[in-house]
Amino acid sequence: MKNIIHKKSTWSPQTESYKNEIVLYDDNWNDFGYRTTFHMTFCDNNGEVKRIGDIKIYYWDFDEKRNLNYMTAVSTVLPDYIIQLPEKFCSLGQSLQFYQNLKKYLPNEYMYVLQRLNDIATNETLRQGFWQEDGVQTSLLRDSSAEKALYEAANLLLSNQAKENDISFIYSIEVPYSELDTEIVFDFSKTENLPFRMNALVGKNGTGKTQILAGLADSLSGLRDTAVQRNAKFVGKRPAVDKVISISFSAFDEFRKRTKEGDSDYYYSNSYVYCGIQTEKGTLSLEELHKNFKKSLQIIWEKGRNDAWENIMSELMEQEHISIIKNLMAQDEEKIHFSSGQHILVCTMTEVLANIENESILLFDEPELHLHPNAIANTMRMFYHLLEEFNSYAIIATHSPLIIQEIPSRYIRALTRVNNILSIHTPDNECFGENVTKITDDIFDVRSTESNYKSVLKKLSQKMEYDEILALFEGKLSFNAMIYLKNCCTRGNEE
Repeated sequence: MKNIIHKKSTWSPQTESYKNEIVLYDDNWNDFGYRTTFHMTFCDNNGEVKRIGDIKIYYWDFDEKRNLNYMTAVSTVLPDYIIQLPEKFCSLGQSLQFYQNLKKYLPNEYMYVLQRLNDIATNETLRQGFWQEDGVQTSLLRDSSAEKALYEAANLLLSNQAKENDISFIYSIEVPYSELDTEIVFDFSKTENLPFRMNALVGKNGTGKTQILAGLADSLSGLRDTAVQRNAKFVGKRPAVDKVISISFSAFDEFRKRTKEGDSDYYYSNSYVYCGIQTEKGTLSLEELHKNFKKSLQIIWEKGRNDAWENIMSELMEQEHISIIKNLMAQDEEKIHFSSGQHILVCTMTEVLANIENESILLFDEPELHLHPNAIANTMRMFYHLLEEFNSYAIIATHSPLIIQEIPSRYIRALTRVNNILSIHTPDNECFGENVTKITDDIFDVRSTESNYKSVLKKLSQKMEYDEILALFEGKLSFNAMIYLKNCCTRGNEE
């Protein structure tokens, strides 16, 4: 039987000096008043450290319903040596990876370890007994990855296979200008032979797409304070996903950004990752982006995702850049020799691949920013490949018809602002494979506002002849523009 030791200090590589023992290290992270987090490691017979992951331990007496001093850390009452936690304690690993690691490093004892720690994912009776406790709901189940572990860890340990879920959900949020809460149905139901892993939000600037994505990031991951400010909530059950990854190439997105531990705005979540070009302090420099890229590449290497990274990068980049990609993978290149747009794309998507897990949800705000139309098409192809490989899903906010033509209409939500009310509908016509011009007219409502080129041609027709205007463009005016000009000239002659 392995010893389970409670070490009343935070974990660092230098603190390990054990052999064949499990160690729980304190973490004073404040979960809305509860302090339940511990880091678990296993030191094998050679003293080599195996990181198992984060676990939260709840103590019945330290609950807001019973004790005004509930903010007391559980570590203050946890025994130094744990043979069996008393009945007032329960625990929950904070991700499926925790349970996978435990089984990997302790293949003959993992269930016994969970029993000693009163794990509620693998003990239905304990789960029912602690289910209604505020500290369990607020702290142990704060992260979406923890909720997923609660319902799926037992099956995963038994079968070594993760359960495939339909994560469709209804989300209610109050956008800044609206007088009413708006419900949005996100549909990820599998349709045979059709791409179903991506939903899109479209609409004019100011309709609330960015705010909805930011609210979703908080609500899905359990970072609820910002979500509460937007009066955001799920109608029904929160979908259980392993990771919530927000992605943006914009300097103006509203996602939570990365900060350093110790900062006043530092947050901690097993579920949430931001991949983009911002911090709370400002925009990352190319040097900082490259530093993050190297860290992400190292994680990809450690996770054995080398081939996946090379395949994804090969789909993103043009053929002439493949050799650069291979050199980056071999870590022979110190710098990324790409354009700024390519640089941002490569660095960000590398960070995504380093963090994505099975059944993650990716929230992508305007993927088209900084990208050439060819790169947009490549990005969409790569994105679908990534989602399939990791059995994951995405919600995208976009203004690009090139992106919309890759998504069946049933998975598109068009946002319209009518006075102070947000209206949401699914396009009447099928967008998948549709002509870009028609999508631009129908979905983005461009035809309702006269284009500048039409205004110019109309004014020219009032003072020049048709052939004279064609000569201004050296006879190279497009067929579409020529028809419009001809109509203007004809109407002018009739008047």
